[in-house]
Amino acid sequence: DPTNPDSDGDGQMDGAEVALNSHPLGEGELYSTDYARKIADQYLEANDLPEFKRENIEKQLNELLTPPKPEDIQLQLDDEKILKVVRSSSPEDADKYLSLLDEKSRDLAISPELIAQSLDAPNNPANPISPEGIYQAINELRKIEVPEDFLLFHQLHIAGLFSMAKIFQIGQIIDPAVDLTEQADKIRAQYYQVATIEKIDLMLKDEVVNLKNKHKTVIEIHERISGI
Repeated sequence: DPTNPDSDGDGQMDGAEVALNSHPLGEGELYSTDYARKIADQYLEANDLPEFKRENIEKQLNELLTPPKPEDIQLQLDDEKILKVVRSSSPEDADKYLSLLDEKSRDLAISPELIAQSLDAPNNPANPISPEGIYQAINELRKIEVPEDFLLFHQLHIAGLFSMAKIFQIGQIIDPAVDLTEQADKIRAQYYQVATIEKIDLMLKDEVVNLKNKHKTVIEIHERISGI
């Protein structure tokens, strides 16, 4: 009814319902999703706009947002010379080291929820996690005496923190108001660090298995306490 702005009397103006693909004469969609997609594809084809086609947009996004494979990542580990490595790996040394590592990790208080909260607004000074806080934690880890059997384990923990700090730093310079394709280098750099953390996680799991062969009792105790 062209004289009635709300044809079905549901309190929503016909124009608003059409804009939202809601049927102005009753319940349901005005057009099915498949039909709407078909109409859009026909329009893009008729007007020679291939860059806006769904498959091309999906391809661009996949290329942009797909991180590299972990096996393609080259890790940079702390040089042994800047760490306090002790040439002993007795059960007492191992227990002392793992206890200190757990203490320093708890001080940083990293959790998936806090990471997500901080990444949602990376420039918020009230964020519970910041690059500065992570770098401070790295400096504290470098002060710990590391039994030589645990050197790679320790290096991997520090490398993971470095990648996390870089993720936050890149997040601070990504502008959500600017098209992602115009910030492709920043997005790829951030996803590279995500892939780096994935690789480190895999290597840490393997290293824990190796350490259990030498320090089974101590490792299992700390697994129950802190889930190393």
